[in-house]
Amino acid sequence: MPVFLPFRGVRYAPARERNLTAVVAPPYDILSKEDVELLYRRSEHNIIRIDLGIAGAPGGEGWHEEAGRRFAAWRETGVLQTDERPAFYVLRQAYSLAGGERRELVGIVGACRLTPWEEGEVLPHEHTFAKPKEDRLKLMRCTGANLSQVYAFYSDPEKTVERLVQPELERAPDAFAVDDDGGLHELWVLDDPERQAGITRALAARPAFIADGHHRYETALAYRDERRGAQGDDPDAGWNFVMMFLVNVESGGVTILPTHRLITSAPVPSAEVVAEALAPWYAVTELRLDASEGIARAGREVTESSGRIAIYLGDRWLWLDPKDRDRIAGAIDGNLSPEVRRLTVTALHHIVLPRAFGIDRESVSAGGAVEYLRDAKAGTDRVDSGSARALVYLPAPGPKDVLEVAKARDVMPHKSTYFYPKLLTGLVMKDLSLRVGPPGAGGRE
Repeated sequence: MPVFLPFRGVRYAPARERNLTAVVAPPYDILSKEDVELLYRRSEHNIIRIDLGIAGAPGGEGWHEEAGRRFAAWRETGVLQTDERPAFYVLRQAYSLAGGERRELVGIVGACRLTPWEEGEVLPHEHTFAKPKEDRLKLMRCTGANLSQVYAFYSDPEKTVERLVQPELERAPDAFAVDDDGGLHELWVLDDPERQAGITRALAARPAFIADGHHRYETALAYRDERRGAQGDDPDAGWNFVMMFLVNVESGGVTILPTHRLITSAPVPSAEVVAEALAPWYAVTELRLDASEGIARAGREVTESSGRIAIYLGDRWLWLDPKDRDRIAGAIDGNLSPEVRRLTVTALHHIVLPRAFGIDRESVSAGGAVEYLRDAKAGTDRVDSGSARALVYLPAPGPKDVLEVAKARDVMPHKSTYFYPKLLTGLVMKDLSLRVGPPGAGGRE
């Protein structure tokens, strides 16, 4: 684990805003145009006015500069205030899954020293793309801040950090918000230096595995390099760190939802064609179930441990049961680690789609052949309406799968994971011009 330190957070003024529901926002990259417009109407101080620019026209020319001016104005007028002392920010998310199961996730927001992937202190599991990094870098230059956290996890079976933060959870939160799914997000300011030091020590020998925020992390590295070039290196400088939310994967509460595939261009094959194409690897069963019955059954039976895949073709479902998962992994081409080869999503893109539907990985990368969605019902509706050819119902990999892929220094196929719930932007922010940690901190003795 790289150095993980407290920092002086920028927050909505506590005296004015303890309930942050009206001013926080989901991550910018999961919002539709309608979502953005709703958030603009929700409050004149909603963070989306900084994180995604102009209402109704996200990405409009010049919006990054306007966001920077607005961020500075909100700080000058007291809408946002900077905490006087460095703190860790304890965050608890209480949420429900689709079936009604309640879960709770507790982690810490702090400042993580930036290190390149190859140093192995922070490890990715996804590829990144140039365009979103360019956008976020422009915003970082204009605001001089991290507006949202990188979400990462670590492994500590002893749960050392949990014991250190427990006293905070026994008092009323310093701020809270309710998201549009009904999830509760509570924030505590932990500014006790002794416990802060204990948290830093507990995390010092543990690598961090990024769940969400690969683009944010690489953007922060690029910004750090720009600042180093302009100012020279300074171990304690705020731009040497990125704001990160860290959770212990051993404590439970980390949820990954599946991301399904919608085939939009390939012809619909018969069950016989699919069975013949996949015969060396899968037993294919045709099921006459309607959309809702199939989704319910897939929710029970399509799991990463089973390797099973379900495909909805409009008037029928196909159940793909692996005959031999080692044989499937061995048939996957490319320079991939064993940890990636054994994933169901990898088998889909390397075997099922090209052999049964004629969709190779180049077609997927080019766009137009496959869409990604989390709502299986929306996918079956698209198939029934004729605007899509098939829904591929996939399982979600587990947190330990992500950990193993990252440890192998490999990455998963695009859109393999959807961590839930998402972190809300605006709970706490980080001024990159402020030095991190107490005097003498920053990783120096």
